[in-house]
Amino acid sequence: MSVSHYTRKLLIFHRFPIRCLCSRVQESGNGDTTQGNKQRHNWIGPPHKISNLREVKYHIPENESTAEKTYRLLREKNDKFNHQFWVAHNVAFIKAKEEFIANKEKESGAPLPDEDGTKHILTADEMARFYRQFLNDHQEKLKVYNREWYMRNIKMLWPALKANVYKKLYRR
Repeated sequence: MSVSHYTRKLLIFHRFPIRCLCSRVQESGNGDTTQGNKQRHNWIGPPHKISNLREVKYHIPENESTAEKTYRLLREKNDKFNHQFWVAHNVAFIKAKEEFIANKEKESGAPLPDEDGTKHILTADEMARFYRQFLNDHQEKLKVYNREWYMRNIKMLWPALKANVYKKLYRR
C-alpha cells in the first residue's frame, strides 16, 4: 500500500468521524481540564462484547419538543430491546457451540495438532452443520424477534415524521 493511498484512506475516514462514548475533556487557557457536558450529536460507542451492538447515547436538545422526546424514547427503548435479545441469543449460541465442540472432541478423542502446531478440532463442514442446526432450533425465536422488530420500527415512523417536521419548521 503506497503512502498516498494510505493518506487518502485517512482523509476519507476523517471526513465522517464517529463520536465515541467517552467523556470529552475541554482544556481551559490555564491548562486545567474540565468535563464537557454539552453533547451536540448522538454518540456511538464501541460494540458490546456479547451483543455486538453499538450503544448509542442520543443527543437531547435544550428545547426538545414532546414529539422529539417521544421519538428519542422510542429509539432508546428499541435499542434496549435489540440489545437484550442479541445478548440472550449470542450467549445461547456460544454455549451451544462449546457443547458441540466438546462432544466432537469426546467422539474423536483429544484434538491433535496439525503440521503447523495449531489444534485442529473441527472442519468447516462440521461447523456448518452446527450452524444450520442451531438456526433451525432457534428459528421460532428469530421469527418472533423479527416480527417484533418490524412492528417497533413501523410504530416509530409517525413519531419520527412528527419530530423531523417539528425540527425543520421550528428550529433554524
